[in-house]
Amino acid sequence: MKIFKTLFLVLCLGFSHLSIGQSVEDYVQEGIVQHDQGNYNKALSFYEKALKLNPKSSLVLYEMAYSYFAKGDYSNGVKYSDKVIKLGRENLMEAYVIKGSCYDHMSKPKKAVKTYKKGLKKTGEGYLLYYNLAVTYSGMGKTEEAIEAAHKAIDHNLTHNSSHYLLAQIHDLNGDRIQAILSSAFFLLIEPNSERSKTILNLYNENLNAGVSKSSTEPNVVNISIPGDQDDEFRSANLYLSMMVASFNSVQSDTIQIDPFVEASSSLFTYLGEESANRGESDDLYWGFYVRVFSDIAESEHMETFCNYIRASLDPEMAKWVEENEEKVDAFSEWLNN
Repeated sequence: MKIFKTLFLVLCLGFSHLSIGQSVEDYVQEGIVQHDQGNYNKALSFYEKALKLNPKSSLVLYEMAYSYFAKGDYSNGVKYSDKVIKLGRENLMEAYVIKGSCYDHMSKPKKAVKTYKKGLKKTGEGYLLYYNLAVTYSGMGKTEEAIEAAHKAIDHNLTHNSSHYLLAQIHDLNGDRIQAILSSAFFLLIEPNSERSKTILNLYNENLNAGVSKSSTEPNVVNISIPGDQDDEFRSANLYLSMMVASFNSVQSDTIQIDPFVEASSSLFTYLGEESANRGESDDLYWGFYVRVFSDIAESEHMETFCNYIRASLDPEMAKWVEENEEKVDAFSEWLNN
């Protein structure tokens, strides 16, 4: 009997050890796995277990806020974000992002804006707060404020794909043709093959060909109109691009074949590069960054590669070209990184 009791005690201690062996980090990792699979309730059940072990873990509270946001329970998303904010430690910036996003989805954009601005003041951390601020301003129809916030997001993180994506869409809706083309081109350069890429490639194409149409009554006549603001700083580039697109369309024949996409893009970027040189140094996002990047590409031997590379998501022929010309794509990538 004594042996049995001793064995029973050892087994109990062993199982007791197993039951308390799970750490906060273990539960959080299991929760993240479930969250990433879309199992938000299961994720929350793991976070609840972690919270019992450490009720003041900002990481656990943030993950709970994130899962509540993801499942559409925005009230609890705000509640748990506030708990992280009250602690004032790790995950502070992310908590402000989740809280603001919850308010935005609750159709409370003014509260979202206030939250993002407070987050920026408290944390000093930028691009995600600025990006979400731009999203909210855009939804409110405050175009200038949205563009300014998107610019600041890009200032803080130059390769944040979504900020360039958002900026392209805002400019497109606002009729800013050249700005829409430039921000679209950069987005496609860093994210060339996704569902979003297809959307932005269509936007790029539409703006490239905007304002140019063939006459319905006279086959050899091409009509040109200048889209966008008449006082826009890109007005001359707008006119130049329309004239180039019209000329490329008019010279197409059975004997003369050009790629209007490549020719129009190259002509525009070269023209903008020349205009930029006349303007002098600039720290502006468009003239000081986008134009510099794409005029350099236009002047290089990689312009065709760039154009084919960014069209691969929608055009099977371009996708095949990219696959068959790996050396050219690698050379372009190496050139970009030098």
